[in-house]
Amino acid sequence: MRRMLEYAYKTAEDHRVPVILDTDDRDKAARYEHLGMKLDRVRDCGERFHMYDLIRECETQGGCQNEYDRH
Repeated sequence: MRRMLEYAYKTAEDHRVPVILDTDDRDKAARYEHLGMKLDRVRDCGERFHMYDLIRECETQGGCQNEYDRH
């Protein structure tokens, strides 16, 4: 999992975009947090079902692009 995320982080940094993912497993969300993601929110999707939204912002000087920077 670490190698996969490091690749995603590097690619995102190269393109100045954030890494965003979600999971329905709290244990996986905790592992993603340990590997540099931040828990953005928890969505209640019904009885005993939750989605965990995680994000890792750009660390490159100047931050992430927004949609207006791309044009």
